[in-house]
Amino acid sequence: MTSQGRGTTGWSFPQELPGSGTGGLHAFGEALRILVVDDDEGCRLGIASILGEDGHDILTAARGEEAIEHARFLRREKKRLDLSILDFNMPDLNGIETFRRLVVEFPGLVGVFVSGESSEALVEQIRLAGGSALVRKPLDVGRVRWLVYRFLAGGEFFVA
Repeated sequence: MTSQGRGTTGWSFPQELPGSGTGGLHAFGEALRILVVDDDEGCRLGIASILGEDGHDILTAARGEEAIEHARFLRREKKRLDLSILDFNMPDLNGIETFRRLVVEFPGLVGVFVSGESSEALVEQIRLAGGSALVRKPLDVGRVRWLVYRFLAGGEFFVA
């Protein structure tokens, strides 16, 4: 089942979460530094806008190589990277290869993958690469906020 505010698992994705829209001062602490990687400009900028409104520090990249350049810059500047949100299908490097290279720069980095595809083979590839989640497109405001909330709350691998 897929509809506005509902995931294929039947979970509800609220439009507002604890502390959303409060300048990053949410129930779990300080704002996050999040890297959003997607070759689809609308999706990339939409996610960045939603999470930026919540006070998170957002970096965006249209390609895997660009994302890796951002990560290397952050590491040189001794800045942290808390979360990566990556499209699975991109023209230069796919999301998994990009994530593997990001983890070289930031061991322990959390990777949330977004894709219109949702096969068991894809889920297994993401798990084996160390990814934390697969969230199916299309995304809406509630799903984007929910995936960050889920990251902050911790938990097991999930598909939504």
